[in-house]
Amino acid sequence: MAERAEKVHEVSPGPRSIIRHLLVPQ
Repeated sequence: MAERAEKVHEVSPGPRSIIRHLLVPQ
């Protein structure tokens, strides 16, 4: 699941990516 979230974050850098980055700072 983490891999899929990362792919989506890279493919669609939007508001969700920011929230995910804050929740999981890598």
